[in-house]
Order: sequence, then structure tokens, then C-alpha cells
Amino acid sequence: MHDMYGDGWNGGFLEIFKNGTSLGHFSASGFGSTSTISMCENDSLRFEYTQADYENENSYELYSPGWQLILKDGPNPLPGTVFNIAGHCDTIDMQGNHPCTAIPIDTTQCALADNTLSAASGINPFCAEYHDGDMWFIMHSPPSGNVSIATDSGSINDTGLAVWTGPDCTSLRELGCDDDAE
Repeated sequence: MHDMYGDGWNGGFLEIFKNGTSLGHFSASGFGSTSTISMCENDSLRFEYTQADYENENSYELYSPGWQLILKDGPNPLPGTVFNIAGHCDTIDMQGNHPCTAIPIDTTQCALADNTLSAASGINPFCAEYHDGDMWFIMHSPPSGNVSIATDSGSINDTGLAVWTGPDCTSLRELGCDDDAE
């Protein structure tokens, strides 16, 4: 759950029902919050969203245990019952499809990657207009804090790159984004 302004959802909330019983009200605090919901095969989940103030700041996603995007809504999430699903517990982890499965790289090596078969993570930068098969990498900044990121020429004719920071893979804030589209 995310809030672009950083002040929480200002009264908006998700009520999540598992097999017809409310699990409670969930909302972002600060820039964002995460919650884990345990499901068994064929459990049902229902999401109901209640709007409040500054809805253009609110968004949320639901991921499988393998970090496959199942549901995404916002900014301006739809009110009322927004999602019903039955649990299926056979998802496979795909390295690099989400920040929590990011591919490790270091600051001295080139990284080659292909996002052709990547699924959308649901976490989109504020530039590049790309909402599809993104890839995630993780690295630790050198002591200087300086890092240069570049793409190599070739068959790529439009790239979008974003740099994110955060204490863990579910609490990220975008530091910068570049879209080389002409």
C-alpha cells in the first residue's frame, strides 16, 4: 500500500475478507505499508475499498508468494468491492520480477538482462510510461555514494530506468527516473 505524498491514506482503507470473515482495515501509513495475508488452496479473498481524502495519492498491490502481481489499483482506487479471488498456491518465483526477487549486481560489472518474458511488478516509476515487463536489480552503493548507470547501444531504441531506495524490498521510494525516448 502506497501514499505518494507520504502522509498515509487520510481515512481511506481496504477491508479484506477471507472466506467471508473480515481480516480488518488496511491502509498505508507514511509513504507505504505492507501486510501479509496467509491463504490456503481455495480460500477466498474479497477486497473492499473505502474512499476518503486525497485519493490521487493512494495505490495498492496484491502479490502471490512468488511476487507475481495479482491485483493493482490506484492512484484513485475504485470504491466498493474491487476484487474477489480463490487461492492457488502453486506460483513460481521469478528472479528480477519484483524488488523482493531483485537480481544482485555490483558496481564494477556490467549486467546483461532480457525482460522479454518478464511480468509487470506493478511498481511503476514516474517517467518512462512503462507498465509491463519490468526487471529489478539490487546493489549497494559504494562508500562514495556515487553510481553511474548507462545502457549500451544495440537494438534497444527506448529505455526507461529508475533508481529506488528503501530499508527493504517493500518500502521503496523513487530517487530518480530517466526516459531516453525522443
